[in-house]
Amino acid sequence: MLNQALWALQKHRPRALIVLAPDHPSVDPAHDMQLCRLYAREHDCMLLGPRSLGVQRTHIGLNASLSTHLALPGKVAWVSQSEAIFSAVLDWARDATLGFSTVVSMGDESVVTIAQVLDYLATDSRTDSIAVYLENVSSSRALTSALRAAASVKPVVVLRAGQGRAIPTPLVTPFSMRCCAGPVPFAFRISCSCFQPSGCYAARYDPRGGGLPCFPMAAGRPSWRSILWAKRRRWHRPS
Repeated sequence: MLNQALWALQKHRPRALIVLAPDHPSVDPAHDMQLCRLYAREHDCMLLGPRSLGVQRTHIGLNASLSTHLALPGKVAWVSQSEAIFSAVLDWARDATLGFSTVVSMGDESVVTIAQVLDYLATDSRTDSIAVYLENVSSSRALTSALRAAASVKPVVVLRAGQGRAIPTPLVTPFSMRCCAGPVPFAFRISCSCFQPSGCYAARYDPRGGGLPCFPMAAGRPSWRSILWAKRRRWHRPS
C-alpha cells in the first residue's frame, strides 16, 4: 500500500512528505522505513514518518495531522516519539487552555530525525520553549548536540520513558532541564508528573539571569513548584 502511494506521487515530485500512521499496523515496519528512505534519496524529498501522526503549525492554521482539532496558538513547541503521548498531550493542553507554536509526531524517523526538528525549532521565532518526549535514541551524539544548541537559546524539557535510564550526556546548559522518567503505564501519571513544565513555560513571565538548571525525577513535583516560585520571584543567579 505504501509502495503504491509513493509510486503515485513520483510525477508530482513533492519536496516534503508526511507519511501518516495507517489505520491498521504494518506487517513489515522495517520494509516501510526502507521504502521511505529510498524514495527520499531518489527524489530529494524531506520525509517525516512513516507512522507519524503529523504536524501542526498553529499561527498559520496548518493541521497536517490525524488530530481532528488544531491546537491552540502559543509559544511552546511539542515534539513526541510516542503516538499515544502525542495525542494525550494535545487533549490535555486543550482542556488546560495551553497553546503550542508547533506540534510534531516523529513516527519512525526514516529520514527526518528528531535532531533535525530540534535544530529548526531552536531558530524558530514563533517558539519560546520546547518540550520533547523520547522513547528511542538512534543517534545520541546528534540528539545531544541538537539539544545543547536548542537549550542554549531557549528553555528545553526532555521527558524520557524507561527504567530510570538517563539521556546519554547530561544537558548542563543555561535554562536546560532534564527529566528521567520511570515506567509510564498511564497517561494520567504522565500528565500529573511531567507536564507541569509545559504550563510553566506558557506562563507570562520568564526567569531572569543565568537560569535555573533543574534535574527532577518524574515524581519530583516540589522541583516544578520551585520553578514556578522562581518565575514569580524573578529569581536570578548572584553575580
